[in-house]
Amino acid sequence: MALSILGLGLAILNSAITRFAIVLRDRARLDIKESDNVILAHSFQQLMGKVLGDVLIAALASGLSVIIGVILVVCPRWLRGNRNLPIYYGAVQLILSLFILVTGAYLADHVYGFQSSFAEFQGDDHIPYYPIMYYGGIGEAVYGALMILIGAGSFVMFLKFGN
Repeated sequence: MALSILGLGLAILNSAITRFAIVLRDRARLDIKESDNVILAHSFQQLMGKVLGDVLIAALASGLSVIIGVILVVCPRWLRGNRNLPIYYGAVQLILSLFILVTGAYLADHVYGFQSSFAEFQGDDHIPYYPIMYYGGIGEAVYGALMILIGAGSFVMFLKFGN
């Protein structure tokens, strides 16, 4: 249940990053038409498009992980009734965790070099776009790695002690 709550928090973070990417992408589009630095505005717009696609995948994976966890908490008899269900659950969680790990690392890696661009396109907002996206990506990657370790440990324990 605790992992489902953390997954819900991750899904909320991803939805916020999605919104921020849309806002910043639209500001970069406006700057392409008005700015003398068209190359920077165009590359920042492309970056935000990539971030948007990446974060949507991560939000889908973390949301699916939360849904599966809530279903198993609400209907625990499914775990008792089907001997192979924990193996399937672990495999699905492993795949979703890999998606979350990769998308978080991708987000942090691609946003890393653009701190000055974030400051330029931030405008008068008091929202720290760069730290939210960069450290959010790092946190997402760490969460995915921990989920993989927990899933692998649970799988090993199930194989060793589960009958």
